[in-house]
Amino acid sequence: MDVLYYIMVFLIAGFIALGSLGKKFSNAQTQREKYLNISVFSLLIAIVMWIVYAFAEEPINGTVILYAAIFGANYVVCNFALYAAMEVGSLSKTNLFNSLSLVIPTLTGVIFWQEEFNAWMLVLALILMTASLALIILKKEEGSEEEKTALKKSKIKWLVFNVIAFISNGLSCVIQNAEQRVMEGEGVFSMTALSFSFAAVCALIVYLIYVAATKGETIKADFCALAHNKKSIAFNALGLGIVNLGVTFLATKVPAAFLYPVALGGSVIIATIFSAVFTKEKMTWRVILGVVLGVAAIVIFSL
Repeated sequence: MDVLYYIMVFLIAGFIALGSLGKKFSNAQTQREKYLNISVFSLLIAIVMWIVYAFAEEPINGTVILYAAIFGANYVVCNFALYAAMEVGSLSKTNLFNSLSLVIPTLTGVIFWQEEFNAWMLVLALILMTASLALIILKKEEGSEEEKTALKKSKIKWLVFNVIAFISNGLSCVIQNAEQRVMEGEGVFSMTALSFSFAAVCALIVYLIYVAATKGETIKADFCALAHNKKSIAFNALGLGIVNLGVTFLATKVPAAFLYPVALGGSVIIATIFSAVFTKEKMTWRVILGVVLGVAAIVIFSL
């Protein structure tokens, strides 16, 4: 059974990349459209999880509801930031940056849950992470002064949204892990179903605030855009649903120092392949070297 758990970690890596691809395929043009997309795919995941939950004898108590509510709000922030980052940055670069958020749950496991970790490996991994990000972020702008200014602004925007996604994605993993530890591994389906229900509601509330600001004039256009965004929503629902169910299930069965580095590190490689095959992104030597260093950092981080 232990071998099966570890195989599941590698499968999760693929679904993380699939969720990222879903955001890259999104044609949502406005902030309110992004929140509507998040609400819809979160609702789809929640519905499936509630159906599964109906056949599982799992508890729902105040603790699960509290953790699920916190997760839902944080999850909306993370996904919106990723949507925004994908608009101005490539799939491979954004996924690499986001995958480095493994530092947060891994260190949380070491500090608060007494999981074993090698401090020297941490130092080396952080050096590699810094090198990989530097290769991508510090690329010299070319072109006219106006083009250089535009590229610089775009890079700053990409970095800001990635930092937000970095923090919120890491916190999502911590919340899932903490809930499963408190519940002693019980209530995987109830936690996942409640989490995405809260995420759907939170995103919908934000969307309705935007609609109210436009006096409801955008609703028809938003849902027409949603109908043309089926591929993005499907990839998000499938990828993120399986990822979060799998991570919640494995939280107490696989050490955090293995689960998050391997799942996120694997997703970097798969997302890079997706970038080249599906979105036709140019794989420059800087991007390839950055990905290699990033994966090396993640592997070392898990030793």
